[in-house]
Amino acid sequence: MAIRYEKEGHVRIITFDSPEKRNALNPTDLEELSRLEGEFTSDTDAWVLILTGAGDKTFCAGADISEAVGGVLSGEIKFEPLPRRWFSHCYKPIIAAVNGFATGGGMEMVLLTDIRIAAENASFGLPEVRLGLVPQFGACCNLPQQIPYCRAMEVLLTGDRISAQEALQYGL
Repeated sequence: MAIRYEKEGHVRIITFDSPEKRNALNPTDLEELSRLEGEFTSDTDAWVLILTGAGDKTFCAGADISEAVGGVLSGEIKFEPLPRRWFSHCYKPIIAAVNGFATGGGMEMVLLTDIRIAAENASFGLPEVRLGLVPQFGACCNLPQQIPYCRAMEVLLTGDRISAQEALQYGL
């Protein structure tokens, strides 16, 4: 499993933990993330959640393309719209502790958080648009609501990454 869930007092920590794969998530990991979301939301002793990535190079690279592509092409994995976005029913604070890059689904996870803390080497981007893919977890709606529209469209349409300094300037 590429996800660790730790309990420290009233704090819960989800760590994306496969640094050799840039903390990318496969379909099993996404199911586990949904389960952990439910556990955190219903746990009355859990007051805050921190999302972070193992290592110092990557927060989360999003989907594990090496596993996903074959499954999608064979029809084994079907990408269907989620009935709701992650953490949309959670009324507890969620913090992203971003070390390294947050790309694709990793950036989309950041967009679902309430507080973001980024290391100076952090960067953010949605590279899937360079492959003709649409971000699957709501970035197309969330990003323009969180930073100036023209900056959001630049990130969404070019697939270019922005640095932690630029993210700070944009209000991300």
